[in-house]
Amino acid sequence: MLKISNGKLLDIAFNSVGGSTFKKDFNLLDKGGKSIIYGAEERSGKKGGAFATLGLAWNFGVFSPIQLLMNSKGIIGINMLRIADHKPLVLKRCLEEVVRLTEIGTLNPEEGGTFTIDQIGEAHAFLEGRKSTGKIAIKW
Repeated sequence: MLKISNGKLLDIAFNSVGGSTFKKDFNLLDKGGKSIIYGAEERSGKKGGAFATLGLAWNFGVFSPIQLLMNSKGIIGINMLRIADHKPLVLKRCLEEVVRLTEIGTLNPEEGGTFTIDQIGEAHAFLEGRKSTGKIAIKW
């Protein structure tokens, strides 16, 4: 990761995988850095019920507020389904802003692939197999 950031520590890390990848991200944060966790894909689709969930929690590790304070780092967890359920206007505003920033070129999402509707099974396998870097699109 430090190759990507030219050897500099990060101000912010976005993590949709969770678990074991969280510690790696957290260790790459500079003073004042924040880790934004918005998913736990590492747990998705795994059998084992409560044991798999405990394994995910174990991989995240245990953090004390004192650790965060001493290292001037922060952790923010976001469950977009909960936001959608309880604050739909916040989600709407955020999505509209993402579209606006993309349209004016401020955000330039990386395209991981384009599939037709007839290839939707292949698109799902592509995502599930973690072969994608960036977002994929389905053309209807």
